[in-house]
Amino acid sequence: MQGIRLLSSVVRASSVTRWLVVLALLLQSCRTCELPPSTKAIKFERGSVVLATVRTRNEHRIDNRLVVTSLKFRQVSPTGQTTTRQALVGGQPWTTDGDSGRVGWYAAQLPPGRHRLIQIAGRGEMLLAPGHFEWPVDHEFELAPETVLDLGEFVLVNRTRTGDEERSGGIFPLIDQAVSGFAASTIDLLLQPPGESAGAEHRRHYKALSALSVSPHVALPAPPEAP
Repeated sequence: MQGIRLLSSVVRASSVTRWLVVLALLLQSCRTCELPPSTKAIKFERGSVVLATVRTRNEHRIDNRLVVTSLKFRQVSPTGQTTTRQALVGGQPWTTDGDSGRVGWYAAQLPPGRHRLIQIAGRGEMLLAPGHFEWPVDHEFELAPETVLDLGEFVLVNRTRTGDEERSGGIFPLIDQAVSGFAASTIDLLLQPPGESAGAEHRRHYKALSALSVSPHVALPAPPEAP
């Protein structure tokens, strides 16, 4: 599959450390930014709109499709202040894709500025012991005022882990992660940039976007190297 392979610049911590970080985040106030599909009109005073298509496939355990439940964004202001926002996308449009896949069309509202999509997370589709996964993304984009921006299609392939590759979602809780397969799998992540039909599928599922123009995301230039 052709596309841009996304490699996280974040060194992922141990499972225990990640659970401590998650607990700390839960104790903080959470800023959610998802755009409800039932929205009748975009109110740009609440922020510009960012779109992402996420296609998942589970090659490690085909009876446990990956269900994306959240996208996490981080913004750094010109003054250096960092703000993390989470789009809870479990209720946004999706459909099955083959025997072990799903594809979802997700939307969030964020203030104008420079952002990073830093994580795609979710759970398995199994009723009992579905498990969970979370994967770093590190994809930067600039969001202009009163615009709709399509980031493209992110493709997550959950496959069998080899050697010391990072696990899809850690090992805790032990039973859930073992039964679901996420303790013994890893994820390959690719980005398919948006083409001329940017936002077309989102317009079908979000009435508020039907009359708005959608801009395809163009990768930001790399910062100049230090002399």
